[in-house]
Amino acid sequence: MKLMPSKRGFTLIEFVIYIGILALIATSLTYFSLNVSLTADKNHRLADVQWHRRFLLDLLSQKIRQAAAVTAPAAGASGSTLALDMPAPAADLEFSFTAAGVMVVRAGGGPPINLSAPAVKITNLNFTNLAAAGERDHIQVSFILANDQPAETSVSRRP
Repeated sequence: MKLMPSKRGFTLIEFVIYIGILALIATSLTYFSLNVSLTADKNHRLADVQWHRRFLLDLLSQKIRQAAAVTAPAAGASGSTLALDMPAPAADLEFSFTAAGVMVVRAGGGPPINLSAPAVKITNLNFTNLAAAGERDHIQVSFILANDQPAETSVSRRP
């Protein structure tokens, strides 16, 4: 009597092909998950930097418009510090940045208050007073954030 070969189970070649296909799928899923995670982290950092840029430019614009005068930089000059003579003497403001790349403000000669998070580095902060002597102050603000996105704006102080 002849025995029929069993059809149950896998041959060694089928098993190796099955393991290869599973390894390929697992590797693809791992790579995809890692790529999604890195992209999400990059987008989060970019959104954080863009928020800081918008916040700093809006705050500077608002304070320049409210100022009675700009005391530094002088008309036609530029510098890394912006000093504003505010209507209330105790509220005079001075904007600058630290060696760690954090923008700070000093109100009335008090201690510095951080305006940006330490994770967002600010470099090349420059304030330029574009007004000629005797004209209304027109301040150009420019800086570079940690991911090298330039930010620039010009603001005129109301007379």
